[in-house]
Amino acid sequence: MAFSATYTFTFSLEKTESMTRLAMKRSKLFIIVLVFGVLSIAFLTQLGGRTRNMPVESSTITPSSTTSLPQPSLTTSSSLTKLVPGLFAFSQYSNELFLTPSVTMNYTITITPIDNRVSGDVALSAASPVSGVSILLEPKGFTFQGAAEAIQVAISVAPSVTSPTVPVNILATTNLGIANQTFTFSVERERIVVYPGSTEFAKPSVLHVSTGQRVTWFDSVDIDDDGNGYVNVVLSDGSAASPTMARYDLWSHTFDKPGTYTYYVTVLGGGSSSGSIVVG
Repeated sequence: MAFSATYTFTFSLEKTESMTRLAMKRSKLFIIVLVFGVLSIAFLTQLGGRTRNMPVESSTITPSSTTSLPQPSLTTSSSLTKLVPGLFAFSQYSNELFLTPSVTMNYTITITPIDNRVSGDVALSAASPVSGVSILLEPKGFTFQGAAEAIQVAISVAPSVTSPTVPVNILATTNLGIANQTFTFSVERERIVVYPGSTEFAKPSVLHVSTGQRVTWFDSVDIDDDGNGYVNVVLSDGSAASPTMARYDLWSHTFDKPGTYTYYVTVLGGGSSSGSIVVG
């Protein structure tokens, strides 16, 4: 019995000593790992601090300086180059839109704002896909001072133009984009325009037509507050005469026989001038 007790005690003691040595090894290993981790963190911290202070990094744009730079607005810049419907209403009040070769026609176009976001200056331009057409706008830009703005459009077409119609596109560039309107003008070759003036009232003063063609006179003279401006056209041979014409009125006469016909244009309160029709 004593031997058995001694054996048991010895086994337990050796086992205890073995466990103690194992625990001490684990403790030492834990301490080594802990020290190594602390040293690593300290080293990395110092390295990071030196990196932020290196001269090469001082020339790099920091996030704060980047956000302070002005950035272009892609939406605004793109809207200025695209057509935006519903900005303006374009209107004109002539009974007929036409052009006569070598004669400058003057029309008034009214621009009325629809979108109340339009502000600032409005730049105007005009173009036609037909070559040989000259267009002059007056003014070339404006700022709305009231409910609408009127612009004068002077258009002439060269005798070489063969197209029966001439489209003219009016563009208005605004802070929101571009508004546009296309007006189509007919080309009338056998037409004489009566203008207000001091010496010459009819253009062209000489018109060449074929036998059997009809010639039309167009009155563009405005009537003033005193009633001056009414127009009469009379052929010198007494074969035909127009009724009294007001602005935008038309009068036509067909020339059935070859020859040269002289006519007189009288503007009430403005005098008279003459022209000729060469029929052949």
